[in-house]
Amino acid sequence: MPSFTNVLLTTMGFMASVMASRPIIPAQRIPENETLIVASIYQDVNYGGFTQELHLLDHCYGIQEGEQWYHIISSLQVHHGYTCDIFSGFKCDLGHALKLDLEGAYEDLVLLGLNDKIESIKCKKI
Repeated sequence: MPSFTNVLLTTMGFMASVMASRPIIPAQRIPENETLIVASIYQDVNYGGFTQELHLLDHCYGIQEGEQWYHIISSLQVHHGYTCDIFSGFKCDLGHALKLDLEGAYEDLVLLGLNDKIESIKCKKI
């Protein structure tokens, strides 16, 4: 029968090898109390003026006449791993799609003929 000391040393050696095999940096996760940022819209070209972050996936952000963002979006940033569809109607209706599957940075929507025309936006994970 092994002695208590031998069992203790064996157990400690096993625990040390398990601890040594663990990654030094923990896996990156979004904590439950933090919010995901899918895209950002801006009032002016070159990401100027007011800004608004979009947090929800597969949600139609409709902007109706009289609301703050109605016809004033001039630049858009779609964050990595997501795409956004933009529409001229406030219900994200594909019949009113201005552009689908936007990815990346759009610092000047004037160049795309989309300046101040966005009335709804819907983003999804790629």
